[in-house]
Amino acid sequence: MRFWDASAVVPALVREPKTEVILSLLREDEGMTVWWITQIECASALSRRLTEGTFDLWRFDQSVDRLAALLGEWTEEQPSREMRMLAEYFLVLHRLKTADALQLAAAFQWCGWNPEGREFVCLDNKLRTAAALEGFSVLPLTN
Repeated sequence: MRFWDASAVVPALVREPKTEVILSLLREDEGMTVWWITQIECASALSRRLTEGTFDLWRFDQSVDRLAALLGEWTEEQPSREMRMLAEYFLVLHRLKTADALQLAAAFQWCGWNPEGREFVCLDNKLRTAAALEGFSVLPLTN
């Protein structure tokens, strides 16, 4: 089981340089877990590509279908008071953006507040660094 940041989910939906690595990690994962808002973050990334013109409508629809398929397979960490408090701490400690602090706090909740030996899949460099400093094994091994 692994915790997946939205930055690592998007390449499973859209062809990007890290797509093959991400798909390999996804095939190995016995229980993908995400933050409860990951679906919206992914939809935002897809919509942005459509608006910017890097996607045509057909590619957008294909990616949305892939997202819908993943929805049925992942588990979502729901918000909690403890998650919110920890996210506030991570904002200051690691100087993360709000969504990234919440992602990291959700990962903490997922692992029972003990990240040792737990895997965090992420492509965002700042969030990868924070997760590693907090004790997660960050994947993929090279970004």
